[in-house]
Amino acid sequence: MEKHPITARSFEDDYHIDGDEYGRAYKDHLSGNREWSELGHADQWLIFPENISPHVSIDETCLSTGEVYTIASNKDAHGRKGCLIAVVKGTKAKDVIKALMKIPKALRMSVEEVTLDFSESLHNIVETCFPKAMRTLDGFHHQQFCLEALQEVRREYRREQMTLDAHAREEHRLMMRLLQENDGPFVDE
Repeated sequence: MEKHPITARSFEDDYHIDGDEYGRAYKDHLSGNREWSELGHADQWLIFPENISPHVSIDETCLSTGEVYTIASNKDAHGRKGCLIAVVKGTKAKDVIKALMKIPKALRMSVEEVTLDFSESLHNIVETCFPKAMRTLDGFHHQQFCLEALQEVRREYRREQMTLDAHAREEHRLMMRLLQENDGPFVDE
């Protein structure tokens, strides 16, 4: 038996059917998609409370131009099956909180650590939805923050050195002008 997904069009030649029509029939009738209990809100949020673990990660991501989502994931699943806890359309704290509050309180309280970035919105979400969890800044953003601070120090030193160099050049020009006015370095007395 085939274990990989295939398209409805792949049936056209072997079974002499219209693949597009078969695809629509599958989506509308055979798949049970229209009776799916999550269908009414699936375009705004999806929650999988059974995937929650003591270690959660939350971040915003842009899947395509203009489509921004907030995603909460189970860090213990390491990106494999069962890692998705929630996906919420947008990044507004009130919308994300409203969706995450649908996770039973006992499960939300079992979260010990949430990894997130410096976003104030995400901090508000975590504080509201996972109040017992320790907040950990993710390594990427922490490293980025430190690099930006280091770059600012480097820029300040560079500005100071450029100022010193400009003053040294100006002093040299003045000294050269004085020497030329006095007919060179050897002046008769």
